[in-house]
Amino acid sequence: MLRLKFEQVSKSMKNYQFILIITVLVVVAAAILGGFTAINIKYSLLALGLLLLIVFLRYFDIYIFIYLLALTWWMPLEVGRFLPLQNYLGLWSQHITIPEILAYMGLAASLIRSRKFAERIFSEPVWIFLALLTVGGILAAGAIKTDAGIVMFRRSTFFFTAVILLCRGLLADRKIIKRVMGMVMLSGVLFGGYILFAQFVEKSFFVGPGAYEGASRLGGYYQIPFMGTFYFGPNNVGLLTAILASISFALILLSSSRRNRILMSGVFLFNVIILVLTGSRASIASLLIGVVCLVFYMLFLRKRGRVVVYVLVFSAAVAILVPLVAPPQILQRLQYIVAIGNDPYGSIQTRMGLLEEGLQLLVKNPFGIGYGTFITLHSNSTFWEQNLFLNTALGAGILGLLSLVGFYVLLFLRAGRRLITARDTSFLYIMAGSITFFVNSLFTDPNSETSVYFCWLILGISFAAFSIQSQTSEADQVTEPSRTEPGIQFHGQ
Repeated sequence: MLRLKFEQVSKSMKNYQFILIITVLVVVAAAILGGFTAINIKYSLLALGLLLLIVFLRYFDIYIFIYLLALTWWMPLEVGRFLPLQNYLGLWSQHITIPEILAYMGLAASLIRSRKFAERIFSEPVWIFLALLTVGGILAAGAIKTDAGIVMFRRSTFFFTAVILLCRGLLADRKIIKRVMGMVMLSGVLFGGYILFAQFVEKSFFVGPGAYEGASRLGGYYQIPFMGTFYFGPNNVGLLTAILASISFALILLSSSRRNRILMSGVFLFNVIILVLTGSRASIASLLIGVVCLVFYMLFLRKRGRVVVYVLVFSAAVAILVPLVAPPQILQRLQYIVAIGNDPYGSIQTRMGLLEEGLQLLVKNPFGIGYGTFITLHSNSTFWEQNLFLNTALGAGILGLLSLVGFYVLLFLRAGRRLITARDTSFLYIMAGSITFFVNSLFTDPNSETSVYFCWLILGISFAAFSIQSQTSEADQVTEPSRTEPGIQFHGQ
């Protein structure tokens, strides 16, 4: 009944009336959230931003949420800097970011406006895995002892769930998926360009905790104009560029357009150069494994000629470029990519020790110890779990670990059915990125980094892509509610 009344009122209002009412509501809300303080520029900007967003949604598509998320995942503007939610939510509002807000708003708006959206996400078992993962995290949340743990809990439960459901519910059409991935690749290039510019030109980069070997590795803290300081550590940047490189290489092999192959070749080499400069051996290894899987699959499809040519060409290009751009410290570090027993940097030995201690804690605490608590308990208090699955197990218990594993199993089964049984390569490039991330997550924990927004988005797009039918019908798309279907109308009549 409420939805019907809202729709009728919305239709009966003229455009200027709608904008005037929304403006008043936004200004009042901004004044309340600002504690009725004197007029401040940041609250005025916030009110204007909310006003523009609401007006934009009245006339444009609900897909705007996923589009904005695809473009802004690397710009984690902390809402808390503009909106003192701490006054109302306390520590649970720490470091709330724009990507999170977009995901939550997009999920809520989509559930309200479209029956197809709700039917799609609740018609398959993925929501069960996500619900169990969230329950596991909530059960262990009482043991969280750090601010970082609260942020990790929010990212791994609410944000992860929102992104997966948002992608599954909205991305039910091949064209839209390709459009979103195009935005992801564009934003990836912008991200890489900004990192290089900040570190080598603008010099806004500075080394802090986690930026190892001084400034010889690409990555650290960056001062982003109007957004504040954010940490993109070497392994963080390496993970992002490894995923982008694997996606672009798959597009090189799959594209029938010469222009697209040239464009993706540039994107691939660009990301490989950044990846090498980070000195992240786990990210380089995950990219190599992802490329090997891709090559074997192409050989399975009997496309041997193209694969051999491109592998040889790009291997030679990388072999020439890397010594030219990488400093001696990086080249020396990369010599120990597979040094399991004698790593002079101690990274591999540290990860093995963390894994052993983490498993011992999990045996004693099967329901988890809360996200972010592990760093306060183990012997080396400067590292997180350095493993996504261990992080999930300790943060959400056995229930959370089984849920994450179940999600991956469901994803890989659907991808295997599409790629191997049907030999449909439409979304092979997305799976290449997902495999690279999966391998990398065995050695790093993106949940403790800002890269988690990008990683969850890639998983969500991948799951949506391999969940749609081979030929998506027009009726299966998320469309605007008709005049007879109750729902909130975002378009002007």
